[in-house]
Amino acid sequence: MIESQQVLEWMAEGEARGELRGKLRACRTSLLDLLEARFGTLPEALTQRIEATTDPERLHEAHRQALRLGQLDDLQL
Repeated sequence: MIESQQVLEWMAEGEARGELRGKLRACRTSLLDLLEARFGTLPEALTQRIEATTDPERLHEAHRQALRLGQLDDLQL
């Protein structure tokens, strides 16, 4: 019975990690798409910074900023 509980916990942890990865991928893609639509080709350093960000809330906030940016250099991420 204890082993079954441990397996269920591992499965839940794996599922949570998978959900986070999916959310991060969606946030990154959305932000990159918006920035490219507004500013054209993005500098590689910015793309790498976005890809390296592991906090979905930071990415979401950057997306909100991107809607109002006057210039790409003003993005705070």
